[in-house]
Amino acid sequence: IHRIGINRIYWRVGDAIFARLTIDLAIAAEAEEVAEKKEHAEVENVRYQHAGYDEALENANAEVKDQPFVRPGQKVGRNDPCPCGSGKKYKQCHGKLG
Repeated sequence: IHRIGINRIYWRVGDAIFARLTIDLAIAAEAEEVAEKKEHAEVENVRYQHAGYDEALENANAEVKDQPFVRPGQKVGRNDPCPCGSGKKYKQCHGKLG
């Protein structure tokens, strides 16, 4: 009978120790999460830039006038001979659509 009482005490002490360890682990995990969130919050506002970022930004803001397209040679019509010299009409040679 005496052993049964001691075993109950051992079980209760063991349960109490286990409960305390579980609580301590939960608190430690929560503290670790909070520290990690703080670390990421500080990094969140970081902006990485290349060395010439400011210069490129200034050049991007400068007004750029649209230049018209200038063809290097005469425009080739669909029924004109192909400029590759095959003797075929442009539309049958290099001007085919697909």
